[in-house]
Amino acid sequence: MERLAFNALGMQAYDKACRYLERIADRYPKVPGVHYNYAVGLIGAGRQAEALRQLLIELSRGGERYEVLKALGELCYRSGRRSPARSYLRGALGHCADEAQAGGIRQQIAVAESPSRYTSMLRGQGLFQEACRFQEQGDWHQARALLFEALECDGTNALIFNNLGVIAMNHEQAYETAERYFEESLKHAELPLVRRNLARAAFLRTSGRQSALKGRV
Repeated sequence: MERLAFNALGMQAYDKACRYLERIADRYPKVPGVHYNYAVGLIGAGRQAEALRQLLIELSRGGERYEVLKALGELCYRSGRRSPARSYLRGALGHCADEAQAGGIRQQIAVAESPSRYTSMLRGQGLFQEACRFQEQGDWHQARALLFEALECDGTNALIFNNLGVIAMNHEQAYETAERYFEESLKHAELPLVRRNLARAAFLRTSGRQSALKGRV
């Protein structure tokens, strides 16, 4: 079920992923990470309230960990909860060992402390959600245009970069471009699905080069 769930996450089939992740969390509620993984799927599916509940369960059972605090901070940050967002993001910053990611968290904290910048970020979040709807409908051209527009409002959203990478990888076969988007995404949030997408893009790029070389022999 875990393999099927992560494959669905990689393809951005969030509802399908959530069905598997929910079963895993129900069957193995005390295993570290299961509620966090379920929350990642729920966030992708736009079910923020349920995601928040799963993250809080993970926090209460597993203690303060970077990825959980960061996800809680992100969730509050994107849903207009400025005060708890700052608190969770500062907590994540205290557990962050990667300077690039720490820089991204500091940027988010600064945005949350500025009403005008925070309003712009929320507009970008709305554009991102609209882009996701077009992606689900198969209109990746319109989705990409909206994602670029969202990026102008908010350059801290890891999922905007991830979705641009998915489009580059799955629809344009621009694997090096996809890798750059996924790498940029990981600077803002260490999400398992992005890490898997990066590995897939690297594999497809390498496979394509090997096929091209064989064709010349």
